[in-house]
Amino acid sequence: MKEVLLARCVNLIDGGYFERVQKALGRGKIDFLKLQEKMTGNFDMLRTYYYHCLPYQSANPTEEEKLEFARKQSFFKYLEYQPNFEVRLGRLEFRGYTQTGERILEQKRVDLLIGVDLVMLSMKKLITHACIIAGDSDFIPAIEVAKYEGVITYLFHGPNCHEDLKQIADVRIEINDEFMDAVMAQDVAKPQRKVFETVEEYEKKAKKPHSIWKKEAEVVQEVKKTRKGKTAKP
Repeated sequence: MKEVLLARCVNLIDGGYFERVQKALGRGKIDFLKLQEKMTGNFDMLRTYYYHCLPYQSANPTEEEKLEFARKQSFFKYLEYQPNFEVRLGRLEFRGYTQTGERILEQKRVDLLIGVDLVMLSMKKLITHACIIAGDSDFIPAIEVAKYEGVITYLFHGPNCHEDLKQIADVRIEINDEFMDAVMAQDVAKPQRKVFETVEEYEKKAKKPHSIWKKEAEVVQEVKKTRKGKTAKP
């Protein structure tokens, strides 16, 4: 008896494209577990693959380049520790400068990695659905193969997405404000205002001219004067 594969999806995220969509919508930190859940929906999930590149570093990297490189490394390491996440890296290649002196960098291998993974998983019958965040028409041949193998493709896309890519996907889901609201990381709790227990603490803080506690310290001083007046001998 032939084994029937239940509905199972893979999530494929073009990290560079998603960052551009995120920036275009003016959004900050993303909770990638929420994003994974949003993409997966009610399907069983095989894995989430995240594709990106480490930042470009010149032959003699500046401190800024070193810092950005280290930050990205730390982020990719963080993602790899998340349940069912796997990071696949391409590379950035330097292609010269624009007329305004900005570097021209080209992302290499990422499109190929996404395409190979999608085709392999489809042909091996490991998935029934593919949920893809991408906007480049280079993915079209891989999606065509996946559809030929019976895989239903979901395309999650931002405002800037190649029309041919949108057309070939079985289901199209726009990454808009509502979508981003559902996957944003919760804001870091704001530090609560300190409550000072003694007059001395108020006074110490009030010595700073721009302190927000200065007015309250002045009030405390008035209270002290009033108390002294009440206890003074006639």
